[in-house]
Amino acid sequence: MKANELGQACASGAIETVKQLMAAGVDIDTRDRYEATALIEASYCGRAHIVKLLLSAGASVDLTDKEGRTALFGACVNGNIDVVELLTEAGSNVNAQDNCGLSPLMEAAFWGHGDLVDFLIQQGADVHAYDLLGKTALFWASLEGNAEIVQLLMDHGAHPTLEDQNGNTPLSWAMFHGHDSVVSIMSLYASRPQHGPGSGRRTNNPPLMTAIR
Repeated sequence: MKANELGQACASGAIETVKQLMAAGVDIDTRDRYEATALIEASYCGRAHIVKLLLSAGASVDLTDKEGRTALFGACVNGNIDVVELLTEAGSNVNAQDNCGLSPLMEAAFWGHGDLVDFLIQQGADVHAYDLLGKTALFWASLEGNAEIVQLLMDHGAHPTLEDQNGNTPLSWAMFHGHDSVVSIMSLYASRPQHGPGSGRRTNNPPLMTAIR
């Protein structure tokens, strides 16, 4: 019961309760029914002060929940850059991939957090990484029509005509969804040679599936 209380306290930001539970000997890496740890809960909710406390007490930074997502994923979904900074300083893997092959960079790109996209790239996030369907961060940014993030990703080598497993490209997605400003930006890069791992169509298993095998 106290294990559940720890996760709830972390999510709500009740730092005194968190301290009391830790002092009572509750395992800080204990998991709830979704296998989320206290650190995952605190990170998702943007509780930087609690994230800092948990990390200083030795919380494992890259444990995953049932979906294969570390604490870094939740912080990127919700744009909690202060939490992202704490997690990466503690050694969180910026190129982790969940059960669907999604990465923290893809999440940040999809949800429109340009500051996080820039920060993650500076920390070594791979703009060429792709999910189980062959979609890169550029695909997800183009879906939402975020011109700033599209530009940022392409400035770091992402290519707008790289095909996923269904033959779609970031450019075709942007066109289909009527994101004219994104299409204009991508058109300037479309003739650029493709570089990086997996240039061309994504026909092979992504790195996550290769590692599982």
